[in-house]
Amino acid sequence: MTLNFEQSVIEKTALLQRIAFSLTRNRENAEDLVQDTLLLAFKNKHKFAPGTQLGGWLYTILRNSFINKYRKQKVRQDLNRQTYAATLETTAPDRTDSLLMATHIRQKIAELPLAFRTALEMRIDGYQYAEIAEASQEPIGTIKSRIHLAKRMLREKLDDVCVVA
Repeated sequence: MTLNFEQSVIEKTALLQRIAFSLTRNRENAEDLVQDTLLLAFKNKHKFAPGTQLGGWLYTILRNSFINKYRKQKVRQDLNRQTYAATLETTAPDRTDSLLMATHIRQKIAELPLAFRTALEMRIDGYQYAEIAEASQEPIGTIKSRIHLAKRMLREKLDDVCVVA
């Protein structure tokens, strides 16, 4: 049973990769999703009932893994947005200073070159690299580079701001 099960799972790998890519739209994320699925399948092979469709069982594991990962990302993004909004609103003793700082940051972001500014703003809004790449019709590596460079340029522009803790 074990060798037969393992061989059958391995034979379904190409199908899982196609399905994972259709969900993630990113080759690396799809590969990670398939690896997670295979790991869970082998770990839980005792739960597989012989005579049922292995492909359907593997698909369910893949889909649930994708959904769980998506939910975790969404929670993280929401927390990041809430933290960002909270710091813009007021954590400082003086709300006026916070508003001035937020205005200053927005101003400096607006000064970035258009391609860098657009990529950074989309990332701040919670878009994934792949989504930004698709929207701008650029390779994902270019988008990652632009966001990194935009952050660096923004830090340099904000060097004149003194933050007192």
